[in-house]
Amino acid sequence: MEIKEPLNEEQRRRNRRIVFKWSRCLLPAPIIHPIPEFPKPDFNPEDDPNTVFAGTRFKMKILSGVSAGEGLGGCSYHFLLVDVGNKRSAEYRYQALIVTVGVPPFTECGESDFSNEFTTANAIQVDQFTASDCAHESGSAALVSGMRFAFGTSNVTGTRVRTDPSPVSIFAGPSKSLGVESVKTGSFAFIPGTIAVFKG
Repeated sequence: MEIKEPLNEEQRRRNRRIVFKWSRCLLPAPIIHPIPEFPKPDFNPEDDPNTVFAGTRFKMKILSGVSAGEGLGGCSYHFLLVDVGNKRSAEYRYQALIVTVGVPPFTECGESDFSNEFTTANAIQVDQFTASDCAHESGSAALVSGMRFAFGTSNVTGTRVRTDPSPVSIFAGPSKSLGVESVKTGSFAFIPGTIAVFKG
């Protein structure tokens, strides 16, 4: 109130005057919440057998096998193929008609040693070696037996699997048989569900 005790209308009008006073309103500073950190999953794709990489360094061994027949016959072998660089392994079944001289060398074949490491001309996954035109030669004489194996054209990539050395040599140890067998066209088939992380 400008005049505490107005004496006339003019003074009373002055008391009724409204005065606006503007002031700056300060807002509180924004609160910045840190981005929450979620724990990283304890997962390494190198430890997942379902993650398969392509490689060029391999080795293989016979897990078991049987041959039958003289002159003409058949064979069936169970192989383990290992991608050395990517630490993956896969199992294969190899079957073929054979030509023999003497008693087939792996009449009842147990587990062999690993072959020496071999390389492929092109990178390929350990489960992509399935082929219907593989070949092998094998022979045994009492305490000495072995196999020379040549891969065929991959059903997956459509290209021939060329290895160095070729063929791949596998030492199989002692055998009860005495003879030689050979195959010009054999089926080398991946066994589904056998891919594993190779720890050896």
